[in-house]
This record gives sequence, C-alpha cells and structure tokens, in this order.
Amino acid sequence: MSGERIILFVREYPAVCAVVLFVALTAAILSGLSLLMLRSGLSVKPMLFIAGFFALVAGPQGVVHLLDALLRPQTAAATGSRHAPTTRSSLDDDAFFASLFGDAIDPQLVTDARVGLAAIVGEADAARIGYTTRGEAILGVRLPSSEAAHAAQARAMAGFGIEGDPSADTIARRFGGSGEWTRMIVLGTDLCAWTAPSREAAVRLSERSLQALGADEPDPTQAASALRASNDRTPLSRRLTARPLLMTLFLSVNLCAATLWFFRGSAWAARVPPRIDAPLLDLTALRQRIVASGAGDSLRRVVEEADGSITVEWSTADQRWIDLAGLHQINEIQRLVLRPDPQTRSVIVEEFTRRYDRSVGVAGVTFAWQAVRGIQFFRLEHSTRLGYAVDGEAKGLEAIAITIDGQALKAPLIATITDAGWAWQPVVWQFDREGWGAWLRFLMPAGA
Repeated sequence: MSGERIILFVREYPAVCAVVLFVALTAAILSGLSLLMLRSGLSVKPMLFIAGFFALVAGPQGVVHLLDALLRPQTAAATGSRHAPTTRSSLDDDAFFASLFGDAIDPQLVTDARVGLAAIVGEADAARIGYTTRGEAILGVRLPSSEAAHAAQARAMAGFGIEGDPSADTIARRFGGSGEWTRMIVLGTDLCAWTAPSREAAVRLSERSLQALGADEPDPTQAASALRASNDRTPLSRRLTARPLLMTLFLSVNLCAATLWFFRGSAWAARVPPRIDAPLLDLTALRQRIVASGAGDSLRRVVEEADGSITVEWSTADQRWIDLAGLHQINEIQRLVLRPDPQTRSVIVEEFTRRYDRSVGVAGVTFAWQAVRGIQFFRLEHSTRLGYAVDGEAKGLEAIAITIDGQALKAPLIATITDAGWAWQPVVWQFDREGWGAWLRFLMPAGA
C-alpha cells in the first residue's frame, strides 16, 4: 500500500486504525510479559485472563469497526447512462471551463492538469483542475475523440483506485473505498470529474456544472436504483444503533459475560493446584501447618480467627526518614484471609492491601491512604529515597530503599498449602453459601 493510500485510510477510518494499534500494542505487551514469566518459571494464565477480558470488552467494538470498513460501499455503481453527444462541444476552451467550474472554483486555484496528471490526461488538447475552499476539486479534460475521452476515464479510474464501468456515469470512492468520492462523466470528447469528501457533495457539485454545460439529466429510474443500492450497504454500526432493543440485549449479554469472566477467569488464572505427589493432610493438620509457617518470621503475623479463617499479614513497608523537604513515613500492610474448604480441598484466599503515606514539611502536611481488594497476580515495586532514617541507629545520610515483591512474600505460604495436598485458590470476593451471598456464588470458581 502506497504512502498516500495509508494516509487516506487513516483519515477515513481513524477508529479502525485505533483498534488495530490497540490490538498490536496489547499483543506485544502481553507477549513480552508472558515470555518473562515463562523464563521465571511462572504460569502465563494471568496473561490469558487479561487477553480474554480485553477481548470481551473491546472485541465487539473492534469487530463492528472492522466490518464497517470492510462492508463500506466502495462504489455506488453507475447512476445511469446519459444521452451525451459523441462529438466535441461547440464551446471553446475558456467557455467550457468557465461553465464547468462556475463560481464554485476560485480562479486562483485553477492549474493545468497536464503538468501533474500527464499519465491520465494523455493527449489532451486542454486540461484544467480547480479547487474549492472546502477541499473539493473539479477536473476537465478536452480530448480529440470520444474514444480518447473514455480511455482517459479508464486510466483515471485505474490510477485513483476507482471501481466501476469506464463507459458509464460513475460515482465511486477513490483508492478502493478508502478515499474521497469522485463522479466521472464523459461528455462527447470531454472528460469531467468532481471530487468531494461525501457522495452527496460530489453529486451536488457535478449537477451544478452539468446544468451550466447544458448536459442531459440522467435516467431517474437508474439513478434511484443506484442510490438504493448504496443505501442498502449502510454501515453495521448505524444498523445496530438503529435497533435499541437489540443493542440493549447484546450489551446485557456482553456485560454478563465480562462480569463472569472477571470473577471466575481471574480465580482460574491465580489458582495453584496441589503438588501431584504431595500427601493429603486433613483440615486440622493443614491449619497447624499454616499457623506454624509464621513462626520465626518477624514480618509475618498468622492469626486464627473465631470464624474459622486464618489471617496472614505482612508489613511490606514501614519507613520513616527526614530529607530537605521534611519528615516522611510510609506504612503498608498486606493481608490474606485464608478459608480452608474441606469439600473441594482448596484454601480460598482473599487479598487486601492497605497503605499510608504521610509527609510534614515546607510544602505543608500531606496524607494519602489507599486500600485495595482483589487478586494480585504479580507485583514488584522498588523505590529509593535519600535522607536520614528516623528508626534504628543513626547512620547519617543514606539511601532508604523500599522493595515489595508480592510473589516472593506469598511463595512460602503457597508451597505450604500445595505440599499438603490442597489447592491455593484466590478469589475476588468470597460469597457465603447462606444468605444473600448464595445467589452470587455462581461468580466463584467451580467447587469453591
């Protein structure tokens, strides 16, 4: 595809280009992350979940835009044969072009078409092209014979990528349906062409010229048939928006599918099955092993709750320091709520993160609080600040680093559970088997 056609395609179909660019960038990013995860020995199921969610949310919109481009009418067929003369018009060149251009063309924007369109106009006796202030164009070519005029029309249609019958009055889109509309007519030995951004504008511009030239009107029956053929190819997006009931039904189904995939697909992507050769421990032994895993780890706190769940907490960040801007503190707690389910031999996991960021200094007092709930597929965060640490032994000016590796924190706990013959099953939300939550348990993974 030539550079001009690419530019015209981008201008004509910006939504399609945006969809293609979005798909390409998303595929490149997901492929790169998948490769890194495979090299690290991690599962690529989170990438499949993200790709599936994008497909459900953005896929239908992309398909509609692509179908609009593929099914968009490239030609409106012939508008009917004119009873055009086969001999040269009695008008001289100046009168002919004055009638053809009329007051629509600025005389200062008229040039000799034989200079830039020599391959099309060929042996023309005279050829001029003029432009309007609205970006429209009118081309007039005077040739020695009717056969030469039709040959020039065929060359013009081939050069501009216009489909249609060179022997007829044709209205078509340039460059295979991705450019502007052009109407092209042979009147005796003269070739006339009108180009405009829309079909209606091209027709309006041409009819004004044809009336001034005294050309016969087209067959109204054939013209109406051609117009109906063009209207029958209304873009799919307009057909859908014209049917609100169908759109409502489709959006409802799509929303339900996206919601189901968000809850169940994310749980599937985060699930870690039990080790195949691991001995299956009972519930009591599993709970004892989970509680014992926190012993000797000053950063991890494991507590058995009254409702039977087990809470595991990490202090992932707890730093205080002073720099030129003032006094700063960052505190972050990551908490997991584990609920062993003997029926499915799975440990249902809910993840929570709470973070405080406080500063007091020359810029005033700032406070930021953040709470996050959901499935954390991966997280690696590292930051370094230069200042004087407040806690611990004073060491002078130093680099204060904060590193949070979510996978490294959870890996020992996951291994403890899977080595016991149980599955690690994170969920976005834990719905109870009784009460109102029972109506939403279909959003949870099978067996949870």
